[in-house]
Amino acid sequence: MISRQPPEAPLRASMLSASIAAVAASLLSLPLESPHDGLVNTASIVVITLIAGVVAGIAWKLIPEGPHRTARFYALVLLGFAIVAGTTALAQTQIERAVSFGLPVAAVAAVIIGGGVPLLADKGRALPWWLATAAVAVALAIGVGLAGQGDQESGDLELPPRAARLGG
Repeated sequence: MISRQPPEAPLRASMLSASIAAVAASLLSLPLESPHDGLVNTASIVVITLIAGVVAGIAWKLIPEGPHRTARFYALVLLGFAIVAGTTALAQTQIERAVSFGLPVAAVAAVIIGGGVPLLADKGRALPWWLATAAVAVALAIGVGLAGQGDQESGDLELPPRAARLGG
């Protein structure tokens, strides 16, 4: 089967998907209690998610085209999530809240990247470089801008008390 995609289409798709995933994961992380504020914050989440997206784009490009390409890609995404889950469980033995913080963030990133790369890679011809680059820049700006924010003590996803929301 001859590919009609430009060779860089999977990378464009993965950059855009990873940027969306990075913003979503960063926003999800805000109400969660970080295991280490200096190392695990929105900036590090964005960078790690963008790296995961590049790896996903490379994986998509390396998997031969055919009827099982998407299934193989999903298997690799699931394997990657399993590795992250295992690493997070091991980290939990030394660092409090590693699992309660890491797994939801990793799940959001895996779902968005895993769904976005196959969907957008086939549309790679329509995705200009400037769009992928701008998405990465926005994700990095949000990650850096929100670093140190949030980190509610409860560790639960919840709104602040009503009086705090109303300003009084």
